[in-house]
Amino acid sequence: MNKTQNENNDNGEAERSGSVEQSYVMTKEEYAAAEKLAGETLANLKDTDGKVADTTGTPLFKKIVYGIGVAFAIFGLSTNSFLQMDLMKKGGIFLSFVLALSFLLYPTKIKGRRIYAVDVILAILGMSVGLYTYFRTDSFQTGVLEMTAVDLFMSILAFVLVILATRKVVGNALAILPLLFTCYALFGNMIPGAFGHYGFSYERFFMRMYMVSEGVYGLCTQIASSYIFLFILFGAVLERSGVGQFFTDSANRIAGASAGGPAKVAVISSGLMGMISGSAAANVATTGAFTIPMMKKEGFANKFAGAVEATASTGGLIMPPVMGSAAYLMVQYLNVPYSRIMLAALIPAFLYYLSCFFWVHFEALRIGHRGKDRKLIPKLADLKHRIWLLLPLAGIIFGMVLGYTPIFAALFGMALCLFAGLIQKPENRLSLRKIVDGFSNGSKSALTASIACVAAGIIVGVCSMTGIGQILTYNIVAISGGSLFFALILTAFSCLLLSMGLPATACYVLVATIVAPALIEMGVAPIAAHMFVFYFASLSNVTPPVAVASYTAAGLADAKPFEVAWQAMKIALPGFIVPFLFAYNPIILFENAEPIHLIIVIITSVTGVIFMAIAGAGRSFDKIKMPLRLSYIISALLLIDPGYVTDIIGMVLITATFMLDWIIFKKNKEKKPSNIA
Repeated sequence: MNKTQNENNDNGEAERSGSVEQSYVMTKEEYAAAEKLAGETLANLKDTDGKVADTTGTPLFKKIVYGIGVAFAIFGLSTNSFLQMDLMKKGGIFLSFVLALSFLLYPTKIKGRRIYAVDVILAILGMSVGLYTYFRTDSFQTGVLEMTAVDLFMSILAFVLVILATRKVVGNALAILPLLFTCYALFGNMIPGAFGHYGFSYERFFMRMYMVSEGVYGLCTQIASSYIFLFILFGAVLERSGVGQFFTDSANRIAGASAGGPAKVAVISSGLMGMISGSAAANVATTGAFTIPMMKKEGFANKFAGAVEATASTGGLIMPPVMGSAAYLMVQYLNVPYSRIMLAALIPAFLYYLSCFFWVHFEALRIGHRGKDRKLIPKLADLKHRIWLLLPLAGIIFGMVLGYTPIFAALFGMALCLFAGLIQKPENRLSLRKIVDGFSNGSKSALTASIACVAAGIIVGVCSMTGIGQILTYNIVAISGGSLFFALILTAFSCLLLSMGLPATACYVLVATIVAPALIEMGVAPIAAHMFVFYFASLSNVTPPVAVASYTAAGLADAKPFEVAWQAMKIALPGFIVPFLFAYNPIILFENAEPIHLIIVIITSVTGVIFMAIAGAGRSFDKIKMPLRLSYIISALLLIDPGYVTDIIGMVLITATFMLDWIIFKKNKEKKPSNIA
């Protein structure tokens, strides 16, 4: 494929045929450019409302923000290890840091010009409301829990600042929802029927939202200040150690020489990076800056290159051990060890990435891609010198498997990260500057999840006060008419709809609070119900019309965002089916798993996922026509669906389709020489 074709490869994959003769390896200059692009993309990631973290300003301003980020990281590390602190006091300091950084990093602009004075004043006020909690908690708790005028004023101020910060960092949708729930709490006594309640005074409402461990300082914030913050910080420090490039080089070693090598490298490296990253968009920015140019130069369409990276990076949210931020909330909802969540996510995550891998493989065969020259693949000896970078990841996994808390595992992983970084070659060694940079970047990266959890805490607090969750659960069961399938469809649609304006964490909290109990009441295993919600909240990253991971990848691939999003959704199709699988049969989550039954489920699911990829790519032995593709899709769905009857029917149908596909291929192959003659 010539250069001109590569530059115009977004005209559609169907126009591409023939083999790709040249292989692509980044030069030092291109690698440096990709690294710079990754940094710029990370610094300017946009959320669904187009909010951008502003890292510009005077040198003094940038130093102040940098210092606050480092102090925030040190606070998080110390209060989750050796420095024991009352939960309310810890929450107050945590809120101070979150609000200060939110207002300093996300600017207030009038006619396109930033008004620094406003942001600084808001940041000071944000720190004040958090510090007020720290100093007032003891006297308030030892008293009779009566609000003073100052308490009420600070409660209202904190509430307003949280809403403003949420709007700046996350967007309008999550800022509006707490306001709607607040109106329900204050004026719900005017609503007739089942949805009404007895009402709450202003004093009582704001007391429960700010002065006690509910609302702003509730469970969501407690988890954000511990599990979520530590793991995001761990990922930032590990990334500074060069683990991202190590993952890319390792993936090149594994799959670079096979058909679709660069695209498979994107799948594998994004999956590995996803094991330590809680953000799909950040994963795209880091690995996509390297993998997307490689895919494009190897002949893959722009939109396909972006879609592969977006799909693979989204899978990181469901990939153990770190997973997405919502996974730590699930621990508290279900009251199970985090190792149980990791185990439950293992097979579904494997099926997700297996689908991506084979979709890429058959797409590469369809366009005639041969893979890289083996001479250009990284040498095994070069990778051995950096093998120590896997030590932190291994430490986290073994720590959780052995029953230690996620907090201990994260701290242990960071300690191993420092050790592994210090014993690298001088050019790869983890310096003090890199560690401090990792602390500052990690604090900034944690902002979205942190403020989302604080805002979601208000929603959860109102649900607890008013009992609206139980009322909605009853009505969901009634609307579904007792049909579990309809209830699952309704839940999936709710997740995708809410995720248009909410990050995955906030979406999970809302749906898990209101909808998941309805699924449990209808007989779904609790862990399956919550994993179902978690999956669809995560898959929103590639689902149009709002698909943050897809849009980030589109920018790197120079493709149209909607085209990337639709292509990514096609590649991720089995990911939309797998949640229904474990909702009906939680054995795939290792729930009451009998060995023989589990093995059968794994075999049939893997077979179904592979043939779903064949149908999607439209290529097996050769290009296949629509009737065979439809037959493969039906067979795959039957195999993915649990149950011996569907498995037998699916296996018979897929065998017959496969044999017919082979016969057609052989006949066409025999005809080709005579046609050429």
